[in-house]
Amino acid sequence: MPHRTILLSAILLFIINFTNTRAQTKGSEPEERISIEDSVFIFHSPRPLVNPANKAVNLLNAWGADVLFSNNGFGLGFFYQRKLNSSMALSANLGISGARNTDEFQVWNPYEGEYVVYGKVHRLFMFPLTLSLQQYFLQDVLFETLRPHISLGAGPTFILAAPYKHDFFSDFAHSDTYVRPGAFLGLGADVGKYGKTILALNIRYYYIPFGGDGIESVLDHPIKDFGGVFLTLTIGSRY
Repeated sequence: MPHRTILLSAILLFIINFTNTRAQTKGSEPEERISIEDSVFIFHSPRPLVNPANKAVNLLNAWGADVLFSNNGFGLGFFYQRKLNSSMALSANLGISGARNTDEFQVWNPYEGEYVVYGKVHRLFMFPLTLSLQQYFLQDVLFETLRPHISLGAGPTFILAAPYKHDFFSDFAHSDTYVRPGAFLGLGADVGKYGKTILALNIRYYYIPFGGDGIESVLDHPIKDFGGVFLTLTIGSRY
């Protein structure tokens, strides 16, 4: 009887061990057949990964301000721009700047208690209004954040001459206004990626002849050309 019990126990242990071994073998077979190298996963995006709107291709209009630097000092301007195609734009510019001889210096007058310019005849101001074409070039050759351009513009320039006799504001009540043709040629570049903000640097040469004997800012030193070199810092916004 004991021998039978031992035999049956041994047979039962063998069967249990064999069953577990088969179960482990069957469970491992799918893992051996699955390989990442044999699997291919393809992801299809419902939208383009690169959105053309990021390049602001639909922002065709722009407006902003110009800060002018010249021999006449500082000036201010305003502009409106319309994009015609990917490399050309049409702009309307209005500038406001003083005009003077380069050798004008203010000195203190102790009798009147103010600074004056001896020999000065007129306070002169000019307002060039131009319509210009702006052509971009080398846009895909240089840096993405630097887009050089050349511009050519023309239009009337309004010149205001106020007599230099009284205080600054009283002189304008006796001022005269002249209209002269003008034009400019410019070279510059937009800085930064194309987007809603405009930041540009320009150098422009204006030709604004007054005609005749010119007009005096200082006695016996008439100004015959109100043009010259202007450095421009442009700040604006596209929409």
